Amino acid sequence: MTTASQNAVILGAAAVIVTYVIIRWKQKKTKTITWRPAGEISELHIYPLKSGRGVPLLEAECTDIGLKSTPAAPTELQNLKDRRLIVYNADTCKFVTCRNYPSLLLIKVTNGGDGVILLDAPNVPQFKLKLPDPISTPFTNLSMLFEEKVEAMDCGDDAANWIRLFLSKEESSLRIGYYKSQELNGIKNINIPSMDKFKKCYRRMKSEYTGPFKDLASFMILSESSLNDLKDKLPYHLKSITVKQFRPNIVIKGSKPYEEDNWEWIKIGDNVVLQGFKPCTSFQEDFQQIQEAKSKELESEPPVMGLYVGLDTAGIIKIGDPVYVSE
Repeated sequence: MTTASQNAVILGAAAVIVTYVIIRWKQKKTKTITWRPAGEISELHIYPLKSGRGVPLLEAECTDIGLKSTPAAPTELQNLKDRRLIVYNADTCKFVTCRNYPSLLLIKVTNGGDGVILLDAPNVPQFKLKLPDPISTPFTNLSMLFEEKVEAMDCGDDAANWIRLFLSKEESSLRIGYYKSQELNGIKNINIPSMDKFKKCYRRMKSEYTGPFKDLASFMILSESSLNDLKDKLPYHLKSITVKQFRPNIVIKGSKPYEEDNWEWIKIGDNVVLQGFKPCTSFQEDFQQIQEAKSKELESEPPVMGLYVGLDTAGIIKIGDPVYVSE
């Protein structure tokens, strides 16, 4: 056996050993947790375009950077991943959302096959977006919500013209960016000054939990009971709100109202394990009266609805799966 072959065998064996140790460590850690039933999954949602229309799924794969559809999904929903497309300003390299352009919520994303994504929106032709090639496409370093940097691949001039046409911003510098797993540095670095306030308060928060184009987490969990209790307390003109306003990935039924705010470890089905690290406050500008409606909140605290979680153990989840939480 040549030296090169011997080195390859040694490296291969080392990789197997490391993988085995990691798996055993996670299994051991999981076994030390005492689980109690907390409900079951009632809805699953992904948002392929950040601030675009949500896509309901019957099952989804949990990855390090968020949910993605499975081969069991209808053809038009296959190969879709949560928040992998983003609209940004090329002059400032800052992302934009429905906070800036509410019409983004109307954009529907489906799978066109062969590396093509279909973008549909009112009053403009459907756009067939050929996903960019990471080898030949330049990267753009985007500034996200808390000034953390994430790289994106630009989707080209035709895509830029389409989004400008739809938003009636033909003279703007708006463009569409795309994140492709394993090709870019999609993990945010939370070790920056603007994130210090979060790290001090939420000690379970990790860079690997934050995802590329998410505000703060790869996943957001919301319970039906929390929403129903909130609606009972809101003024009449806000009682029509649905889970769509909060844009969760995983909706759970059967738990107590607002119980999810304090969950640490969450197990779904037999395999998937998530870790909660921060209540979600991303909607507070739109629902200021939630603070008064949720009597459990301290007067000085921002209104919260849902829980930000990161992935510990990957796998596939589906509607009806039981949900367990740590004691």
